[in-house]
Amino acid sequence: MEILTLLDPSTVDPTASHSTDNSGLTPALVSAAMAGTNPIGMSLLMRRVCGTVEADTGILRLQLIVIREAKRLKWKYERSDTLKLLTDLCIWEYTNSAICGKCDGSGVIVHEDQVTRSECRKCKGSGYAQNGATLRSNWLDVSRNTYYKTWEKRRAHISELFNEMLPEYEYAAGKHIKYRLRRVVESGT
Repeated sequence: MEILTLLDPSTVDPTASHSTDNSGLTPALVSAAMAGTNPIGMSLLMRRVCGTVEADTGILRLQLIVIREAKRLKWKYERSDTLKLLTDLCIWEYTNSAICGKCDGSGVIVHEDQVTRSECRKCKGSGYAQNGATLRSNWLDVSRNTYYKTWEKRRAHISELFNEMLPEYEYAAGKHIKYRLRRVVESGT
């Protein structure tokens, strides 16, 4: 059971005082279980599971990490909100990985006539759809030329940084919530 779907207001009545699926879990219990969770992990779970896009404490902390990294690497940029947009883009790409339509997420193309396999060119073997430069440059509100010259390397750097650190935050938040909910259910409250 995906317990976090209880957080999605489109699927439950947040004022309900009882469980509608006999699991004993209510939105209030899930909200209580979220208390004490690391904000970054909680923000990622909320975005991935519920599709929320509001900036919260976790997202603001990630923006601060990106700003510090930009200062450390001495990036020059014209507008202060571009780094916030870059953070949002990298978070969106991290939490919304769509499966590649050409290889159906396998990362390889099977050539039946030759009985061989080759890496999918569309997703570059990752199995996930690649977002194009047009989408990214529009997101950052810069020209495609500026995106290629300046922001593509920066986006790749931040995405790599996020891909290294964010899974740990997300896993810890999910584990925390499941542990606290399990204790509530076991206690019979």
